[in-house]
Amino acid sequence: MDEKNLRQFCSPHYESKDIMHNLCHIDRIIRLAKKMCENHADAEIETVIFGAYFHGLVDNSTDDIQEYLSSINIVQSKIAKILQASRDSQINSIPISLEGSILHDAHLLEGGKTFIVTKCLVTGTARGQSLTETIAYMEKNIIGNGKVSLEENAATLDERQLYAKEFIRELKNGLNL
Repeated sequence: MDEKNLRQFCSPHYESKDIMHNLCHIDRIIRLAKKMCENHADAEIETVIFGAYFHGLVDNSTDDIQEYLSSINIVQSKIAKILQASRDSQINSIPISLEGSILHDAHLLEGGKTFIVTKCLVTGTARGQSLTETIAYMEKNIIGNGKVSLEENAATLDERQLYAKEFIRELKNGLNL
């Protein structure tokens, strides 16, 4: 696997994304996914890495991805597995492969305990939301939502969700909301 070439292919697709959804986002997912793979010897790390890079592209650039993978001699059955893992990485998906489960959970848990709040605040700002709108979005869509695919990650998600809930509660109190 030539990760430099893969990154070069994906780079233009991520250039216009905000700082929470650019290639640094993919790097965070890969870093955590590699750690998760250590507990799953049967996981295909190459599928995980390809799937992570295509995480933000798979819905809109499937044909480009397939063409790229074919150009580097990836067989069709492997392409299908990579695309499935990439689709499985989405937060609201129900993964059907081990590699997809790893990517899903790495996406959900990227960046550490405080990251879920940071990501929402930064993304809300980048999208032009007010702080009140971002808080409402978090309460409706983030806090108490999300489910890990691999049971070993459940306690970590619970800890991060509790942190986010408390953070928002204290923020709202401080803002008299």
